[in-house]
Amino acid sequence: MSVKIKGSLPKEKAENGLGDEARDVILATPRKPVVVIAVLQTVEITQSLASLESSPVLRIDRIEQITDPSEASALIERARELSAVRTGDAPLPTAEENDVEESHPLDESIPVIGRRKGKGA
Repeated sequence: MSVKIKGSLPKEKAENGLGDEARDVILATPRKPVVVIAVLQTVEITQSLASLESSPVLRIDRIEQITDPSEASALIERARELSAVRTGDAPLPTAEENDVEESHPLDESIPVIGRRKGKGA
């Protein structure tokens, strides 16, 4: 079964955590992964006439960027664990295990949006 996701973000600013500030951070650090929490909503179900297979089409209902490096790392690790449980395979290797140049994709050098001075900024 395939699942499709519509390629647009929420139009309302309150639901779109990837607005102008996030765009600036992403542009400043394009090689860093962007870790988000997203809520998806089914907007339609399509059916193939050839196979009679039904496929849901989802839209991004809400999306928020995770800006704290340790929280983002924990979410990436949790996603790896969930993938391993779902597939029965060992978790996919991390950047370190693949011998990638960067020591960690989410280090403390990531510019963070929304932090006030005096709170670790």
